[in-house]
Amino acid sequence: MTRSIVRRGLFAAVLALTTLGASYDTAAAQDESPINLSVFPPIQIVGETESVRGVRLSLLFGRNANVTGLDWSFIANHTTGNQKGLQLGLGALVEGDFTGLQWNAAVNVTQGEMYGVQTGIINVTGSARGFSWGGVNYSKGNYKGLQLAIVNYAQSMAGGVQVGLINIIKEGGMFPFFPIVNWGK
Repeated sequence: MTRSIVRRGLFAAVLALTTLGASYDTAAAQDESPINLSVFPPIQIVGETESVRGVRLSLLFGRNANVTGLDWSFIANHTTGNQKGLQLGLGALVEGDFTGLQWNAAVNVTQGEMYGVQTGIINVTGSARGFSWGGVNYSKGNYKGLQLAIVNYAQSMAGGVQVGLINIIKEGGMFPFFPIVNWGK
């Protein structure tokens, strides 16, 4: 199950990166840019309310509406809408849904649904279908997949497994709290 989830997350990231040109919609292209270079808002090529379909590179911090493709930052990035692709840096906030691979060293926060893979010291999702690996994994909604960390928390879990020192599933878990391993019913 875990390999399948990891493969799906990696596949989604690669698919988003390779289909950028093929799925380019001319109507949407007016509000999208193929590249954004940013020091921090408002010192960036593309405005904060515009979307990026291609590459977003941020020296310190970048903010855009939606991002599809490669998203890399020395410090952090903020997406006010949805994001698909590969995200690298120290931290990230996605207010909408995320599909792909979030590989940030410190903190990943996806307020909507995360579909794919999250790796970081702290991983937070609204709900998720995938794999989260870090120090603390926290899901405010339903988590379906594998949480691997020192502390794992899921509001609900259907079809998922937690592996760590502390595993908490508020609703739908085999146990509300169980060390080492816990799973959804």
